[in-house]
Amino acid sequence: SRLGPDSTDIPASLSPPDYELGIITGDRSLNPIGSILIPGPDDGFVGVAEARIEGVPTLVLPRSHTFIMNSRHTADAVIQFIRTGRFEE
Repeated sequence: SRLGPDSTDIPASLSPPDYELGIITGDRSLNPIGSILIPGPDDGFVGVAEARIEGVPTLVLPRSHTFIMNSRHTADAVIQFIRTGRFEE
């Protein structure tokens, strides 16, 4: 088993969360080798498809895995989600 979007992966075996949850992921990579191995858009370490959980709001930012946590856009999105339970499009 692994983390991933397939029905045999660990996330598929989990129950839907019974609490408010939002996912922020990036789609810019500074890791060209990692990106070759990850299908679809990715942040260099995690594919956007792998970050998603069905029914959970997901925001994809143009940031890399390494720097997404230092982004003002990320901080603004977290504050927005805490206040409203959703991400602005």
